[in-house]
Amino acid sequence: MRRIRWPLALGRGFANETKPPRELSYLEQHDMYSGIEDRVFLERVAVTSYGPQGFTINNDIELHGHVMLLPQLPMLWRPNSENPLEFTRDSFSVLDLLYPKPELIVMGTGTSQQFPSQEIREWAASNGIPLEVMRTGSAIGVFNVCCMENRNVAAVLLRPQQDDFS
Repeated sequence: MRRIRWPLALGRGFANETKPPRELSYLEQHDMYSGIEDRVFLERVAVTSYGPQGFTINNDIELHGHVMLLPQLPMLWRPNSENPLEFTRDSFSVLDLLYPKPELIVMGTGTSQQFPSQEIREWAASNGIPLEVMRTGSAIGVFNVCCMENRNVAAVLLRPQQDDFS
């Protein structure tokens, strides 16, 4: 428990005592989100492994499928149900909600480099966001380094197919 010094009345300086703990209300005690901010929203995201099933984040969070990553928020991502390489404008709609906008979007397209449509490139250019397209393994490295440098970067990563690991 962290000791907090609090001022005494009439400007006599600080006491060497700690302030008595405040009792939590019923709602605070039973809040379903209590403690989650230490786990997900304040810890930097790092991809520690990946494979045909998906990605492992920070050595313990497994995301099975394609992912969209922000510096402090990993999430599953479904670009297109039929063909994940056919990105649409709606695939990136969540990035429109962010403020400030990411300074870079890193796209990992599996084991081969597949460029997105002109529509996606124009959207990124109109928002002033550079779009880097590369293989998923390289994109993971770029994303991890940018996060370590405290840069505001987003990554969209397609998991490689099973036959890519054969």
